[in-house]
Amino acid sequence: MILSGNRIDVAVFQESKAGKHLCGDSYYFHEAEEECICAIADGLGSGILARDSSQAVIDAIQQHRHKSIEAIMKHCSQVLVNRRGAVLGIMKIDFKTKVVTFTSVGNIGIVIYSRDGKKTRHIPSPGYLSGYRRSFQLSRRKIDIPSTIFMFSDGVKNEQQFDHLSRLPSSGEIVDWFSSSQYEKPEDDTTLLVMKYIST
Repeated sequence: MILSGNRIDVAVFQESKAGKHLCGDSYYFHEAEEECICAIADGLGSGILARDSSQAVIDAIQQHRHKSIEAIMKHCSQVLVNRRGAVLGIMKIDFKTKVVTFTSVGNIGIVIYSRDGKKTRHIPSPGYLSGYRRSFQLSRRKIDIPSTIFMFSDGVKNEQQFDHLSRLPSSGEIVDWFSSSQYEKPEDDTTLLVMKYIST
């Protein structure tokens, strides 16, 4: 699926795990004049209850997208009271300062390739969101134009392929290549969100 904005070229691959018709992952992308925000939430377990948790988190992000990531994380935790927990990766890019801010809790991966091909991998905070306040590591750094960003849930098993895929010219081509390499239903719910920061 193509979600591209004006400055960010975006595409998404998503598939439910083998034996399930509903994916327990949810994702979000929104580009505004001054910034963009993207996220992947993965509800614990699989099926409808996992999807309920992940979608509740994404709904909270959409509602509070203008706030800081710290504030958004608090809202995401609150909506999980009396629900299954969820793991979450969330990122904002400030177009004016060209600063990317991101965090992840649990097994949501974030990998950034800069203009010269340098790879930066965010180390997620352990655990998951479950309705209680918890600590997390927030990262901030300058981002090049162009840069390629991969955000992905734990169904993506071969992260090394990103070294090659990052050199493809568009997010759509990356997702097409990734999709064509999936010969069997994944063992886990799988979401891959690919973003190319292409313009000021």
